[in-house]
Amino acid sequence: MDCQRCQGLMVQDRLYDLQDSDVHCDVWRCVCCGNIFDTLILLNKRNWQSGLQPENDGLPIEQLTAA
Repeated sequence: MDCQRCQGLMVQDRLYDLQDSDVHCDVWRCVCCGNIFDTLILLNKRNWQSGLQPENDGLPIEQLTAA
């Protein structure tokens, strides 16, 4: 897979949450420029380019952060 930014080599990588060692995310990372690519980034980019608004757009911060 080629990097969308610099056309460099993409490799699979795993990112960890620094405060919780059990939380991680599998991503693709460019070895040349460090660009990180994952499915959430792709989904958000496609929604932005198509002009779609996220489901949570316009909700108060209290509703977004409620667990």
